Amino acid sequence: MPKIQDLPTLATPDASEQIVVEHGGQTYRAQALAYLAAIGVAPTRDILLSLALGDQQPNWFTSAQVNFADTSGNLPASGSHVLPVPDVYNNIPCWRLDCPANAIMDTVFTFPDLANLDVGDVISASIQPLYLTPSPAAGTGGASSCTFDLIQLRADRSSIAGGTTTGQLGTRAGLLVSPVNSLKNVAKIAEAAVLDFRLIIRNTGGTNARSLYFTLPFVGRGGTSTFRMPRKDPTLYLAGTSGNDKNNGALTAPLRSVGAAYKAIGEKGTIIITESGDYRVPAALTTANKTGVKIGVAPGIKARVLGGVRLDELGAITKTPGFAKVYQVSHALLHSQIILGPPYPSIVGHLNGVNIIWQDGVVDLRTAISDDERHPLHRGRRYRLDHTRIMGQTAINTRTVSLAQIDALDYPAFYADESGALPTSAGVPTLYFTCSNGGDGRLASIYIPAQYNLFNAGDGTQEFDLSGLEILYFTRNVQARNWRSARLTDLYLCGSRQENVQWSDTRYTELRDCIALGSGLDAIGAHRYSADDRQVRHKMSGMWCAYSLDDTESVHEGCGGEAENFLYEYAGDRGVATAYGGRTVHRDGLIRKSGQWDLTTGEGFCAIEDPASGDPPADRGAATEAVGYNIIVEGARRSFGVLGAPDSRNRLTLYNCASIDPVDEGATPNDPVRPCCHLWVRGGTLSVPYGDLRFRGSAPKKVKVSGTIDIAAPLGVVDQ
Repeated sequence: MPKIQDLPTLATPDASEQIVVEHGGQTYRAQALAYLAAIGVAPTRDILLSLALGDQQPNWFTSAQVNFADTSGNLPASGSHVLPVPDVYNNIPCWRLDCPANAIMDTVFTFPDLANLDVGDVISASIQPLYLTPSPAAGTGGASSCTFDLIQLRADRSSIAGGTTTGQLGTRAGLLVSPVNSLKNVAKIAEAAVLDFRLIIRNTGGTNARSLYFTLPFVGRGGTSTFRMPRKDPTLYLAGTSGNDKNNGALTAPLRSVGAAYKAIGEKGTIIITESGDYRVPAALTTANKTGVKIGVAPGIKARVLGGVRLDELGAITKTPGFAKVYQVSHALLHSQIILGPPYPSIVGHLNGVNIIWQDGVVDLRTAISDDERHPLHRGRRYRLDHTRIMGQTAINTRTVSLAQIDALDYPAFYADESGALPTSAGVPTLYFTCSNGGDGRLASIYIPAQYNLFNAGDGTQEFDLSGLEILYFTRNVQARNWRSARLTDLYLCGSRQENVQWSDTRYTELRDCIALGSGLDAIGAHRYSADDRQVRHKMSGMWCAYSLDDTESVHEGCGGEAENFLYEYAGDRGVATAYGGRTVHRDGLIRKSGQWDLTTGEGFCAIEDPASGDPPADRGAATEAVGYNIIVEGARRSFGVLGAPDSRNRLTLYNCASIDPVDEGATPNDPVRPCCHLWVRGGTLSVPYGDLRFRGSAPKKVKVSGTIDIAAPLGVVDQ
């Protein structure tokens, strides 16, 4: 690939598809394709370079200086006249013109004042297309051909003070771009104070709408039109109070919303949040056309990225007559398919749907950290949950009985009937709930976790880096699905409808010093859904997870990786569940109180379920394999376990591990089907190669249905 320095230096300006480049104090010229290759941009890429004219930076017009019209006296009738939509793309203020399938759309825009120009001044002006939404692939039924023209209609001084027109430039002066790499016909405008342009987009032959993003005009005095490459990794700043989404994202002109910054960053760049506060995200952020995005916070900033619906946004919250602590709100969005899934037959529901809503900013009093359980990964907290769970309470009989029940509970709850639905009044569901410590529901900030993830799935090319954020109340607070890589550092994650973090089909994921609490499914985990033979790998350290309704860590289907220095607490089911061909290594971890809900078997650390077999790439490997070094499991229903078919090759291998006081939290004591024990095997092998597994507690040490428990004799001591 050539470098910019290898391009010929500028001798005389050359028109027609020549790009003039300023770099390192020198000026170069090149054909468009050669320049794109020199900067590492594939010629087929849809995103074009920004255009600057003259020797100075362009004078940007603001939206207030641009007048759009849907017709013009000197515009021949053709197509449908529309007004474009203000937008931002790749950190460039721009406009978007939408064109339906098999249509021709055009718009006319006029610039009534080219301020501070004198008679005889010569300026260069142009408008640059930035991005054309791609057509669906040929053969899908939606492929289309899309072209666009920019025609300069008028350039004169007539509208300044009623003077006469001093000149016309003709109908085809301006920038005509088709195809996208043919950049030409930049006009020089003499004695002009008014510019009129017509932009035409033609979308033919398909069934999909297309959109063209294009800049506000670049205007410069004299000089030769010069292309300047925008920074390949721009940095945008975000400030939730002082920012404005019409700003350009500079440190002195920050944006206001996550969505605007995410769109404006374009394909690759960095977003830094500079003000503490809450940043609501009302819909999933698409990862299409993103290759590398970093989102972080400035030093000392506490930025919360929030999804979900707040109850007081649905309607007035009122006190329920006849009850001391019960409040209610009614809205169509509270339909059972939105709020609840099938209830599990216990206080809390499970799996799909929302079985926990959250009282934001009020610590959950049931999660106090006792002195004997305190751990450095708690980071000095007095409570595990900074926000209070309001948990689904199934009806015993009638609504009246159920409301009396939640009114009498000493913890917050909401009411749903036996089918998992909310009661209705005139067809509108009503949510009845209580708050922490019997508080006033009208004053509480209560969130229903969202029906969307913070990020949509990618296409295997995305590289994301998230650090220092608090992310709450999405379906998945971080769905890093089908990315090339994800690096998650110092995140606080809480209140997800399903997993706090899922990295399914992503080739490499790092999680460092993150906190993942209060998830409606697993806390963290990965699956491999892809039909190819990719590897899905991860590395984790310094992780603290607590109060997942299902497993804490669940790595399945051939995914694998390593975790060290972790604390997993109070899982509804298993602590570490390596399953269906997963392969993991864990070091230096404490797993506490797994099996809190009566779900399955509640192991602290296990290798379970046989992998799917078949021809590659469907084959997920020979076995499920988990290795543990220095792992302590305390207070689980079963400390260590292996599960598979009777002839399973699944294997759990332990080095210098300990099983402390197994206890059956969720089911009846000594459950004959799921007995409480230190070691449990039903298919596969549990191996302690050096005999260095220690026990404490009265539960049975070994329960074997099938398979093998292989504990070698302890190693001898070398004589002094």
